[in-house]
Amino acid sequence: MSMTKKDFIVLADTLRANYRAGKVHDDVINDLLNFCKQQNQNFMCDRWLSYLRGDCGPNGGKIKN
Repeated sequence: MSMTKKDFIVLADTLRANYRAGKVHDDVINDLLNFCKQQNQNFMCDRWLSYLRGDCGPNGGKIKN
């Protein structure tokens, strides 16, 4: 069974604070991106990274204040 969008969001939520603080090495993020792409061919790497950075919400939209 492949991962769902909800699964990818939970994974990003788990990493997000540490990624934004620079505590997660880029190699780890790249490995995770490759894994996620293997799990779902429609996985959007750029959107997921933007969410990790805090540039957008989990669905790619603006962050609500």
